[in-house]
Formats: sequence, structure tokens, C-alpha cells
Amino acid sequence: MNSGPSGDIRREIVLFNEVVDNLEVEDENLVGRKFTRYNSNGSAMSRIDRALVSEEWGEYWGTFSLWILP
Repeated sequence: MNSGPSGDIRREIVLFNEVVDNLEVEDENLVGRKFTRYNSNGSAMSRIDRALVSEEWGEYWGTFSLWILP
């Protein structure tokens, strides 16, 4: 990996993905919008809000939706 800020960000992304895999949780899909953050000029869109759910949680509570409001 590269050093510097962009390398640090990539390393954090890899570590986050490893944590998600190790916890055996899934990132649930969004309803209502594809992204949760938009730049005011429309130049960038990001998905910063997430819902990580285990299989056991889903079995206990059933199906749910993560709605993104304006």
C-alpha cells in the first residue's frame, strides 16, 4: 500500500472490511436513496450511514429496511 493520506485511508478501508467479515455481519441495503451524503454542487456522493446486521439478529427480528430520508 501507498504511504501518506490516501494510503492511510485505503488501509482503514481494508481494516474495516476485515472487522465486518470477522463479525459475520452484513451491510444492509438502503431504501429511498442510493447514497446518504451528497455535495451541494453534486460533484460527489457517499454512503456514510450503514446498518450492520448479524444473521441471528435477522432471524430474531425479521426483515427490516433502512430508509434514507431527504
